[in-house]
Amino acid sequence: MGGRAMSDITFDPTRQIARKRFTCDHCCKAIMPGQRYFRVRGIWDGTPGVFRAHEDCEQAAQQWRDYHDSMWDEGCVLNADVEPEDHYWLAVEFPDVADRLGIAVWADPAFPPIAPAWVS
Repeated sequence: MGGRAMSDITFDPTRQIARKRFTCDHCCKAIMPGQRYFRVRGIWDGTPGVFRAHEDCEQAAQQWRDYHDSMWDEGCVLNADVEPEDHYWLAVEFPDVADRLGIAVWADPAFPPIAPAWVS
């Protein structure tokens, strides 16, 4: 095989209104027709594709990348990259996203949740 390395190419992200049902790549739940969503078209490892996400899922991912000093092209996907220590932050800041991901933080006065160190 040739020694050429594949590089990823992404095109400008856009905000769209769904005309049909899609699946959010962050939470794996439905993006319904009429709902606004985030979209990036690109070529990853030589394969063209489209990344779609609920707007709030993408906002949560962007904030997660900022807190973890990650770059956009490092590709945070919430359903794979959010660790248990991030659950409290996600449930407080983005409760709908946490709910779609199946993350629950129970309020028990005897055991208050502890926020991760990076949450201000």
